[in-house]
Order: sequence, then C-alpha cells, then structure tokens
Amino acid sequence: MNTLKLIITVTIICYFSLAFGGENMINGKKIIGLYEYIKLIPDKTEIPAKVDTGADISSIHGEDVEVFEKDGKKYVRFSFMWDKNDLEKKMKLERPFVKYVKIKRKGGLRPEKRPVVNLEFCLDGIKYNSEFSIADRDNFSYPALLGRRFLRKYFIIDPDKDYITNASACDKYLKNEN
Repeated sequence: MNTLKLIITVTIICYFSLAFGGENMINGKKIIGLYEYIKLIPDKTEIPAKVDTGADISSIHGEDVEVFEKDGKKYVRFSFMWDKNDLEKKMKLERPFVKYVKIKRKGGLRPEKRPVVNLEFCLDGIKYNSEFSIADRDNFSYPALLGRRFLRKYFIIDPDKDYITNASACDKYLKNEN
C-alpha cells in the first residue's frame, strides 16, 4: 500500500510541476543561472547581474553617492555608469533612502557602511522591487549583484548555467511603464 501512495504522490507532483511551471520551476520558484540580465525601471537600462547567495543584500554600482534631504525625507542620489559594447552610459539615479547597512569585507578590513535604496527592476518579464546597497563595483565584473534576501523568495539557482531567463521578455512589459 505504501508503494501505491508513493506512486500517486510522485504522479501528482509531476503533474502540477508540469502544469504550473514546466521545467523551469521547482516548488513555485523559477530556476535562474549564475548570471542574468535585469532591466532597471523606469530607466529601462539592461545590465548584467551576478547571482550571489553568499551576499545577504543585493548591490548595485554607484559613484558620487550623496544622501540628502528633500521635502523632509532622505534620498540617495548616485551616478550609475556601465559599459556595454564599448559605449559608456551614465545615468543619475535618485531614490528614497531606506537605511544604512554594514557590509563585511574580506581580509579583515573594517565593515563598510553603505546606503540602501529600493529599486524596481524587471527579470524575465516580471517586475520586482528589492533593497540594493549602493557600492563602488568598478573592480568587479558585474555592475549589479542579486543577494540572498531577494533570491530566496522567488528563485532556485542553477550554478552550471548563465543567462537562462528571457531578457527580452521585459521589453513588452516595460513599454507600459512611464
């Protein structure tokens, strides 16, 4: 009797897995690769991001970071520069300030205090809103890093694959923004 229950259970799981997510979903979570493209909203700039379960919070490259007050509320203004196909694109971003975080650093260096903002972005045709710390990522290969707090809600990572989501799925979705 236990074998029959096991067969029925496996059949039901397989059916729902295929019916409600197909091969790119496990337990309601999308499978993504170690590197994926995201599009910033409303800026619509596509950037490569490293998926990093070792980082607690997501991070995005920022220069000339300034925390300031406007209308009695704190904001963060920063420049985002990114190079794609040897063409540099520099944007000024301004977002409401969320908090400061202390980021541990390798080699026994003192923790770094960074401002955090909420950023809206699109990944595989779906809009997300998540906290990002602002950091100088010039010495890194990717201008954005997707951290564990964001990832654990929506994704399972396949470290053997890169760029497996549909980056162009955001194009149609983003036409309705702004």
